[in-house]
Amino acid sequence: MINMPISSTFIKNMKLCEKLCFVGAMSVLLTTMCLSIIRPALLLYNFSFLYICLYFLRLYNYWKNKYLLFMLDQCYFINFASLIFVWLLPHSHTMQLFQFGLANAHAYGGTFLFRNALVLHDIQRLTSCLIHVLPALYSFLIRWHPLETSVWWYTDLYDSHASRELLSWNKNVNWFWLVGAPALFHFTREVG
Repeated sequence: MINMPISSTFIKNMKLCEKLCFVGAMSVLLTTMCLSIIRPALLLYNFSFLYICLYFLRLYNYWKNKYLLFMLDQCYFINFASLIFVWLLPHSHTMQLFQFGLANAHAYGGTFLFRNALVLHDIQRLTSCLIHVLPALYSFLIRWHPLETSVWWYTDLYDSHASRELLSWNKNVNWFWLVGAPALFHFTREVG
């Protein structure tokens, strides 16, 4: 009986956290939809800010629960590679291919493999879903809409002259950076 008020307070706080998480997730989704229609360039700022916030929230949660070794997972490296490409090396075709190969094979594939659900009221599941999906969204924007994405960006992004015809992009593709390097990264991580 003595613990009853503490547990009811804990439950109320948990419900409040879930409600705040839901409101935050819905506002992020609505902002993302609006920005993708109005100005895709602002999505890169939005995704960068969102990933950094979620990363530090995940880092704090894993540190508190003594799960820090999970932060060495490759999905975090892929997100950092995406941020490095967008912020530091936006003109590098090699980095674009490497990020595209990592994001659309390993990170995005992990969404389906591990059945990451977009649960809007659970911050941990929401974070897990977003860290696997955000790199693929980066690569989609930069691959198919480099000019629109560069409008309000600090510099022009690499224009791959994307076309819906498969052979138009394959003429200048270095297949090692698109397929080989991401596969080698995954292999060395799994074996080592």
